[in-house]
Amino acid sequence: MSIEGGEVRCGSYPNALERVANGVDHPRGGRMWITAHPGCEFSIPGQGVHARAGSHGTLHALDSLVPLLVSGAPPHSDFTVTPRIVDAAALAAAILDIPFDRRPGENHG
Repeated sequence: MSIEGGEVRCGSYPNALERVANGVDHPRGGRMWITAHPGCEFSIPGQGVHARAGSHGTLHALDSLVPLLVSGAPPHSDFTVTPRIVDAAALAAAILDIPFDRRPGENHG
């Protein structure tokens, strides 16, 4: 991690601190956070793994970043420069002009 322009940057681990805090603060979460090394994943006996593909729950950019394509959004749509999957509902609500409790890009902590 580094601090650039007064903001914490996590390099290859986008929003790592927010994501860890949300996981630890979750009512069914534990007090420890473990993430696999890029290209690896944890497995449970009898369960399959995603060979040479992303998995769920890792913090690395390879498993965290996906493209977002939007077509036909009206001019008043509220886009953020770096949208996240947690912004999808807020973005859809903004495009459809439906009230929502937060705007795309707001902190979800």
